[in-house]
Amino acid sequence: MSVMLHKWVDSYLSERSQYVKVGDHVSASVSCHCGVPQGSVLAPLLFAIYTSPIVSVITPFRNINHAQYADNTQLYIALSTDKALSIINDCFQSVHRWLDANGLCLNPEKT
Repeated sequence: MSVMLHKWVDSYLSERSQYVKVGDHVSASVSCHCGVPQGSVLAPLLFAIYTSPIVSVITPFRNINHAQYADNTQLYIALSTDKALSIINDCFQSVHRWLDANGLCLNPEKT
């Protein structure tokens, strides 16, 4: 059963095509080698699975708490020590490196 499930998910995510339609005008179709179709009902679940390893990046930073919802990850810490800002900055840098290594980026206007 797991082999069938893997093949189904793989077929859903790979070798897709896309095009743009504006009014009656349609662009040429281009191949997409991977990715989740925009608006897909599985997109939020697959994104959550893909980003779940962020927890292992955050956990070593003691006193850092986090919350993840959809495509948002929040880091927070009580400012009880002088080192708190340094600790959260180090954690943020680690998360940023993980995101970068995994093909994701931060929105600088929200970070």
